[in-house]
Amino acid sequence: MAKGSAGRKVTLKSGSNSYPEQVERLQGMCHHGFITEERAQEVIERIQNGHQTVDEAVEELKESCPCGLFLPSRARRILNGPASPSGR
Repeated sequence: MAKGSAGRKVTLKSGSNSYPEQVERLQGMCHHGFITEERAQEVIERIQNGHQTVDEAVEELKESCPCGLFLPSRARRILNGPASPSGR
């Protein structure tokens, strides 16, 4: 379980996190916690299943971040492939 933006606990529908590093990196992009583990996992799964493009996912995540620290270019790099250990 992960803590959501309003302090509520959420459980991933799949029951596990298949993309732990990508999810963690996306979560850290909003300092108010509005990019939850569940939301990041769902976006990644929609991209993997061909139901959403990376650009659509980035725009969705950007709109949910009120603090303005979300970086679309970084999110694209995270979503376009495996997360690199250096974070670049």
